[in-house]
Amino acid sequence: MKSNRRSVLRWMAASTAAGIAPTLPVASLAATVAPPLGRLRIMIPANPGGGWDGTGHAVGDALLAAGQASEIVYENKGGKGGIIGLAEFVEKYSDAQDSVMVGGFVMVGSIALNRPAITLAKVKPVARLTSEVLALVVPADSKFQTIKDFQAALVKNIAEVPLAGGGAGGVDHMCAALVARAAGADPGRLVYVPSSSGAEVMQALAAGKVAAAVSGFGELKSGISSGKLRALAISSRRGLFGIPSFREQRLDVDLANWRGIFAPSGMSDAQVANVRTALQKATQHPSWQAALVRNDWQPSWQVGTEFSESMELDKAMADALVYILKLKTA
Repeated sequence: MKSNRRSVLRWMAASTAAGIAPTLPVASLAATVAPPLGRLRIMIPANPGGGWDGTGHAVGDALLAAGQASEIVYENKGGKGGIIGLAEFVEKYSDAQDSVMVGGFVMVGSIALNRPAITLAKVKPVARLTSEVLALVVPADSKFQTIKDFQAALVKNIAEVPLAGGGAGGVDHMCAALVARAAGADPGRLVYVPSSSGAEVMQALAAGKVAAAVSGFGELKSGISSGKLRALAISSRRGLFGIPSFREQRLDVDLANWRGIFAPSGMSDAQVANVRTALQKATQHPSWQAALVRNDWQPSWQVGTEFSESMELDKAMADALVYILKLKTA
């Protein structure tokens, strides 16, 4: 084997010196450049057009651009804050070595509220990728010009101020209820209209089905930039993107969403490590960096024990908020 390898190396060196491009056998070339993950399926537990969908496609694009996968197959299954897609992922791909799922804080909250039989305990956390602040918006022609106007309406009759957002129990729902509570209204009377994508939230606003919406800033920024939506507040501690924070406007609300990648329970530890390494390389590629800028996502890389422990804290917080804020399914 050593003599064969030396012969090949000597032949390559001689060919290069002579100005001849050495031609390797096809099998050897393929073995050299084959992406580590090959064909990869990404399950997106939401309908097209939302934050999870955008994250899934950005991850797939970056894996391809970084040479970490040869083909990406996307599969969307929306509903109930991701738990329908989670159940399908577990049932169909529990032993798959070529499939991953997008998930995040929305799913943690939805599980806390709905108490489904299949939870995130049935999958393996691979890596947390991003965090994102939330925005409270109203249509441009809304009577609510400021957060004070909105707060007054909540206190007067919260039932007449329906809000749209992601799945019931998710981070959007939590944020809406926290706003109601901070404003002095009863969050248990909040009329919350859940959706399976950011596109559905925009449709509900445009159709006048809701008075306001809470969602990730990245999903709302085009509407804000075009003037179709007016942002009243953002969920960071300090104002961002020219939008004042809730805290700066005397409402004690401070919350962020996160998204990450999960693997089937039956994926081998070695393959989980391969996927994690591929993701790390992909997130260093310009394709991913451009997606962060384009969507106003913050990098939030976590793996291993750090990721697992932060998920446990989020689960405990979600359980507490569901109870304290009297969240209910639609």
